[in-house]
Amino acid sequence: WRLSMSSLSRTVAPTLQPVSLEEVYAHVRVADRSADTLALLNRLIDTAARLAEEITRRALLTQTWQLKLDAFPPSEILLPRPPLQSVTAIQYVDTSGETQTLGAEVYTVDTAHDPGRVLLAASQTWPAIRGEPNDVTITYVAGWTAAASVPQTIRHAILMLVHHWYDFPTEVITGTIVNRVPWAAENLLLMERCYGIET
Repeated sequence: WRLSMSSLSRTVAPTLQPVSLEEVYAHVRVADRSADTLALLNRLIDTAARLAEEITRRALLTQTWQLKLDAFPPSEILLPRPPLQSVTAIQYVDTSGETQTLGAEVYTVDTAHDPGRVLLAASQTWPAIRGEPNDVTITYVAGWTAAASVPQTIRHAILMLVHHWYDFPTEVITGTIVNRVPWAAENLLLMERCYGIET
């Protein structure tokens, strides 16, 4: 049985970054602390963190996601962008076309699994749904709760990306190869990639 994932969207972005501005200054060894340089480095940190999330298929720091499905699966639902912190709500459109919130007793949440998952509780069944696209909506919180908890490999890769982009603000071309992401940084991120689900 193949999970029919209609859409995945981030509804609340993280308020923190995996690396601090001071860590970036120390890594890049920049003495200039002008407003323009501060703004540039902050943009580079944000861009590097977003790229790290895409390559690793993970949420780095606390953020909220919404997953829409066309139907309930037979048993478990894998939630993209681990690590999973909690499930806020599971809603569905019933056979009358009304939106309902699934009772917490119907399912269990496994945050230890990578990626996190929702499983049907013992002796429970999924409710009947309308049978149209996006009938099931799962809202959940993902990401590590503190920057220090983000794997060091990811944090170091972000610092490498910021350093690279600061030194080379335009594309670096070697022969016919356009080097946008340093090979070492990309490999560090691939070490932490979640292969449990396509996102």
